[in-house]
Amino acid sequence: MFEATVEQSDMWKRILEPIKEVVNEANFECSPSGIQLQAMDASHVSLVSLLLRGDGFRNFNCSRNFNLGINFNNMSKVLKCANKEDSVTMRYEETDSVTFLVESTGQEKVSEFTMRLMDIEGESLSIPEQSYSAMLSMPSSEFTKLCRDMSTFGDAVQISVTKDYVKFSTRGDFGQGSTTVKPTVAADVSELVKSEPGETQDASMPVDKTEEGTASRAAISLVCHEDVTLTFALKNLVIFTKGSPLSDRVTLRLAMNEPIQVEYKIEGFGYMRFYLAPKVDESVES
Repeated sequence: MFEATVEQSDMWKRILEPIKEVVNEANFECSPSGIQLQAMDASHVSLVSLLLRGDGFRNFNCSRNFNLGINFNNMSKVLKCANKEDSVTMRYEETDSVTFLVESTGQEKVSEFTMRLMDIEGESLSIPEQSYSAMLSMPSSEFTKLCRDMSTFGDAVQISVTKDYVKFSTRGDFGQGSTTVKPTVAADVSELVKSEPGETQDASMPVDKTEEGTASRAAISLVCHEDVTLTFALKNLVIFTKGSPLSDRVTLRLAMNEPIQVEYKIEGFGYMRFYLAPKVDESVES
């Protein structure tokens, strides 16, 4: 049996919104330690990785490992039946469906919905530990605006990182634009190495609940051991910014010829990470 309760339905809604923009359906990998998801988009250029630790839920019980095939559009429709502050219990009793119990704050109203599970085949993705050359941490709202501003001019953005700044550049048919971001505080160098559950990092490891330690929510931090210049599709990055409601801050990690990692920490739960392969032999500089 599997059962997980969140205090507010809005939590699930904020999680599903960016996921369903990347992939229509995927397996929730449920275990006694929590819920994981790793799924790649149809074009095989972007990937989403989710970790929700069991102790982040109000109630969590998982007797053994389960794969729950979820259609995210269908799950979103179910959650639309819940008010923002309603609690939601997701329950699976080894049938072909999953049940959602929605309770109002005062428990004066309880609704029950059943959603059919999908039979999703395929091996679980494995993301190896990666050492990155550069890391930028900034307010997620600023990153969202930056990506949207860049997409006004072009389809791709070139990200150039040095030890002093990060420059985002784009160009299109009617013009070009750039934004330079400089650090305001020191960064934690250890954050350059990130592993995924199932590799060197245990999914039950504690997560820092203070968003980049003691850094101010408005602070910008930068670590760069090696200059990096890569170009990425703005369409995908704009999709990734739908994860902004999950966290006040976002962290970008880069290494030459490797996918960019865009991470939103989910306070008390874990994280959502996106990966996007760079465009090959493409420059937006004039």
